Amino acid sequence: MKKLLPIIIFFFALIPLQAQNSNELFNRGEEAFEAGDSDAAVEWFKKSVEANPKNWQAHFGIGYVFFLSERYEESVPYLEKALQYSKKKENMGVYALLSMSYYLTENTDAALATLEKGIKNYPKFVELYWIRANIYIDMEYYVSAMKDCDKMLELNPSNTDAMLIKSNLLSVRGKYEEALQLAVEAAKISYSAEAYLTAADLEYKLGQYEDAIYHLSRSLTEGAVSDQTLAVLEALADTVPEQLLAKLDAQAVKYPTHPIWPSASCYACTYLYQWHRAIPYAEAVFNLSGDSTSLERLIDVEVSAGEYDKSIQHCEQLMEWGLPYDNFLCRKIMGLANDGRPDEAIQVYESTISRQSGDTIILLQPTADSVIRHTMIDSIGGVSALRTLIYSRKGEWAKALEFVEQDWPHAVDAADSSGIYSFKMMMYLQLGDTLSAQDAARKAIALKPDRILAYYVLGDQETANRYLMEKYDLNSENAEDLFYLAEAYADMHDPDNALKYLRKSFELGYFYGRRWIQNDYELSILFDLPEFKALIEEYTEKQKQ
Repeated sequence: MKKLLPIIIFFFALIPLQAQNSNELFNRGEEAFEAGDSDAAVEWFKKSVEANPKNWQAHFGIGYVFFLSERYEESVPYLEKALQYSKKKENMGVYALLSMSYYLTENTDAALATLEKGIKNYPKFVELYWIRANIYIDMEYYVSAMKDCDKMLELNPSNTDAMLIKSNLLSVRGKYEEALQLAVEAAKISYSAEAYLTAADLEYKLGQYEDAIYHLSRSLTEGAVSDQTLAVLEALADTVPEQLLAKLDAQAVKYPTHPIWPSASCYACTYLYQWHRAIPYAEAVFNLSGDSTSLERLIDVEVSAGEYDKSIQHCEQLMEWGLPYDNFLCRKIMGLANDGRPDEAIQVYESTISRQSGDTIILLQPTADSVIRHTMIDSIGGVSALRTLIYSRKGEWAKALEFVEQDWPHAVDAADSSGIYSFKMMMYLQLGDTLSAQDAARKAIALKPDRILAYYVLGDQETANRYLMEKYDLNSENAEDLFYLAEAYADMHDPDNALKYLRKSFELGYFYGRRWIQNDYELSILFDLPEFKALIEEYTEKQKQ
């Protein structure tokens, strides 16, 4: 179904609800609707229709309630009846609602025909042009949409909806200066978050970064955060991060009780992989909000920054609150393992988790209300795979291998099975069992042919390189992709390229701390190299700054 159009609920204000022939049944329906009981309202409206089949208001009332409930197909016949039985001076709102119901049931021709008739009867009814302009935009009929915007502005030069639609249409055509003028004018009139954000986006495209930051901050002040808000925030963080953070910090001082400002700063820092810098912002959000969502976010930032002690404490706090126990227990156990405390991680695991028959585990220290049964997770990092991963972190590969079959469930597809064989292959390599590693490599390739390291283990360097070139962009500017490329080269025992791309990923902000990198066994061939040690030392110091 095509995307839902923005809806301005204005119809009851436009239609006189007390027509001459309204009866008591219709009035009861109105009362029920105003009291918030939509079901009762529909029943009363239907009784009104039974008493007088030509009562257009009752038909409209039913269609209106169905429309608000997103029951668009059911609304259409009632709105058609409302249009049929109403008089010309009464039904302009019916044209509007019926056209949207048609469009939202993918009957575009009927929607446009209805709007055409409505505009013919009510040439000054702005909302009909607004609905049609939005439909034209969805259809990518931009010239027609622009004509409707111009008509709206002709009828009402201060119509900010028309200004913003036209601004977006001009932006699509690359006319950013004209688009910006309209967006700024709309912002001056409406003070709306949408207008400020539209202006900020256009100013960014024009290189007017200071103005873009100003309008972004106004947008955050006036409204909720949207995907477009985050897109503009990311763009400015990429281009002028210090100016952006300075403005957000100033707003936080100005509005000390509002979490939106440290939240925006935290988002910008995490987007730039500046995890330590993000921690005080995440803490500020939690201190202001005090809810589980903000504490979960703080845990994520702490883990990414390598602050495992703090993350463990906060996981325990969430568990004390009675939130989903298994999720935060996982985080606590892995936090201990990543903090260089695998023995404690194993102790916590064995004291809290018991393997049961089939594909179920039981948490031995559940929340107060009940024992939580948890279906085993089919991916690395789930509760069921913790022992394998902890022993991998500990470097006890025989133990890890012992638990891999026990802890992982039957894979749900070939890719999952191939991943398990690849993991076993790595463990066999660590144990020096080349033949078993090669056997696992063949099985991994049979299930998923693009396993780069598996080809290397089998001595097929040419195929390994071919898949590596297909999978990774050597000129990428994505920090995470470059890090995975460094891991791939390290796996293939190419330390020069591994260090090259590792440095590039660090330069772009993908560095979570010394302990984080030392837990990555895929980079283990680099650990004793002076160049690697110097690189880690360099970025550990930068991280502190």
